[in-house]
Amino acid sequence: MRPAILLAAAALAAAADDADPWIFSGKLGAFLQNVASHNAEVSRDPAIAASSDSLAWTASGEARLIWLGYPGRFEQRLEADYGRIRYENASGWIENTDDISYEATYEGFLHAPHFLYAGGTVDTVFTGPEPDREFADPLLAKLSSGYGQRYEDLLPESDALVWRLGLYARKRWEDGAPRYQTDIDAGPEALIRYERRQSRDVTYHAQWETYGEVDDPRHVTCVGQAGLSVRVARRMAVELKLRCYYESRPREAAATDPGYGVWSLREDAQVGLVWETGGS
Repeated sequence: MRPAILLAAAALAAAADDADPWIFSGKLGAFLQNVASHNAEVSRDPAIAASSDSLAWTASGEARLIWLGYPGRFEQRLEADYGRIRYENASGWIENTDDISYEATYEGFLHAPHFLYAGGTVDTVFTGPEPDREFADPLLAKLSSGYGQRYEDLLPESDALVWRLGLYARKRWEDGAPRYQTDIDAGPEALIRYERRQSRDVTYHAQWETYGEVDDPRHVTCVGQAGLSVRVARRMAVELKLRCYYESRPREAAATDPGYGVWSLREDAQVGLVWETGGS
């Protein structure tokens, strides 16, 4: 009996070693979308600034690639949304949705649930403001590293709660922006995110991120996100999304510079066709 048990354990260990460490998931969608925003015209967040209150058709895509193995976890996430609308008697099409977001994070395992992390994010748009409408204008990039904790499978079917505390460096590229807006700033950051697949047809997430500048303690940025997706048919889903942004006025900014010291908000409600592949 003992040799059989040892052989079975060896077979299970070999199967674990041969398991594919990569997990890929993707989603494409075409939606009828209703967008509502607040202070979008002055928002310093690229995704909110590109908003236009309207009812329109939009296309979206999301890809997620995760590597799981010793001694860490590496995740990449790419999201893109683009929508346009043509109003009656208007001379052309007007964008109501324009957002590209990329995130890559490596978590080096310590004793569970602890980890050390290093990562980066990029937020930009497909087309910039008039008159040039250049690709990726503005573009906001951030690098960060620090310590965090991860808790998984707290509730069925699957979920994850992650929080991180570390240091960041951030830079903004934007044509025509004053120098103080495009200089590199750095300081502490904090992030907490919860995501859950409640069932095969229901998923949701919420995330809050805050970071400040060492050279200017009054300069603080807050970004919040939340989303809910409900599959109502095999290829049809209803989705709700929320994004909010706040940035306090930096020391160098003039009192008349717009977008500082106010909350900006974007709400999306959409229904449409979706196609998904891979696992979460």
